[in-house]
Amino acid sequence: MPFHPADGTIKWQYKTGGKIYASPLVIDDTVYFGSWDKNFYAVDLLTGKPKWKYAGADTFSISAVGQKGKIFIGNDDLKLYCLEAAAGKILWKTQLNSPVQLLASCPAIADTMLYIGSADANLYAIDTRNGAIKWKFKAQRPIIGSPIVTPHGVCVGSQDGNLYMVN
Repeated sequence: MPFHPADGTIKWQYKTGGKIYASPLVIDDTVYFGSWDKNFYAVDLLTGKPKWKYAGADTFSISAVGQKGKIFIGNDDLKLYCLEAAAGKILWKTQLNSPVQLLASCPAIADTMLYIGSADANLYAIDTRNGAIKWKFKAQRPIIGSPIVTPHGVCVGSQDGNLYMVN
């Protein structure tokens, strides 16, 4: 925890070269987060010391998700990246077809599938093992909110004013 909840004093801080827009991801003893300095960071949760950083092609604006030693993060170069959690090595990347640079939807993960909305009005289902796009659901307007996986399907809202439950 980066501050003492009892009195609010800072335990540590980590300075990046840009703004941080997204929520951090914490897995075990590591905090993962992206910055507008075009880097994605892994920092020790207890000390704030850097573990690794991945230099992206563009800024990181959305929150990451992680599972089974992998971190999934969208970059504003319109690609979704899978990084090895321990060392930050890129395992795969997948092109999304957003018409705008800034990605806004945080991915949701369930089993071997990752779901992410896009400004191209699609909800993408992506295989976490290799980055293959398994299917797309097309709404009438952009999907910039984050999808939620339920036992009944994937629930996501669209700027077309509809809330969708997709199988």
